[in-house]
Amino acid sequence: MVIEHTFITTLDSSTALQSAAQLCQQHGFVTAGESAFPMTGPEWTDLKMARGVKNPRRAKSISQLPQILRLQFDRGRINLAISLQPGGPWGGGSFYTEGKPTSKRMRLHRELLTSIALSLESLLANRAPLDQATTQWSQIETEIARLARRRKIRQRIILAIVLLLVLAAVVLPMLITVYHLSR
Repeated sequence: MVIEHTFITTLDSSTALQSAAQLCQQHGFVTAGESAFPMTGPEWTDLKMARGVKNPRRAKSISQLPQILRLQFDRGRINLAISLQPGGPWGGGSFYTEGKPTSKRMRLHRELLTSIALSLESLLANRAPLDQATTQWSQIETEIARLARRRKIRQRIILAIVLLLVLAAVVLPMLITVYHLSR
């Protein structure tokens, strides 16, 4: 799933990209590729950051799915592309199919990517403070964490029920045998 967003800022390239990097780092993104701030040479115009696990099936929540953010600065215009690779129980569909971007399971994925784009626009174009710029992003990540906790609890309950059934299948015949032998 990819979201592209373009907006205008009055900040210079290095200030804009440093602010964007700082905002993204607060939410777990790390610099990827060659987007470090150049000490000499041409002006800094590209920022590429990533977060999440490499294998989407190992993600414990939507926030841990592989995400790549690419920001390009061109004379005040910011081109932003954010991608998220769904996988496994977090909207990835079954083993042979991918989740459709319009499905209900993908709603939080779309909201997460949109909130990231709007947070960056709020910070860079509207010059909102970091806390104010990330309000919606933080709310969505809180909802994602809540869903991950619910899934983990559900998995533990299912595991406990299966273990109890297996234990009952092993112990019950033993108890019946002991009962019949004692008569």
